[in-house]
Amino acid sequence: MNNMKLQEKLRQDVLKAMKLKQKEKVILLKTIIGEADRIGKMLDDKQLEKIIRQMWTNAVEFGNEFEQEILSSYLSPMMSDEEIDISIRQIVTMNALSNVYDIGFVMKEFDNKNSNKSYDKTVVASTARKWLLK
Repeated sequence: MNNMKLQEKLRQDVLKAMKLKQKEKVILLKTIIGEADRIGKMLDDKQLEKIIRQMWTNAVEFGNEFEQEILSSYLSPMMSDEEIDISIRQIVTMNALSNVYDIGFVMKEFDNKNSNKSYDKTVVASTARKWLLK
């Protein structure tokens, strides 16, 4: 999504949608901005993406394809289970970890290593447990 901050892009896209009279899109984008403002005026992209991902999940649950399409355009692609597995395996192997109590360390390292990517934390946790118990 180039170098523009996500919040700036959302605000510009609201203006474009208003000019094009895309009422539903305007409402959706303003909802995202309103939620971000409620939490804290200027969120970083990762915090804002968390809000958008939750809204996308809700749209999927309710079968709203229109919202899914719009929201997904603001999300970075989710890491696949295979990508998560490879990353966790590298962390466990490089640090010679073999105790399930090291899961906090693995989760922190994983987050640091993949901070610019989206991923399902439950998949990360279960994968970390799997590798630590091998």
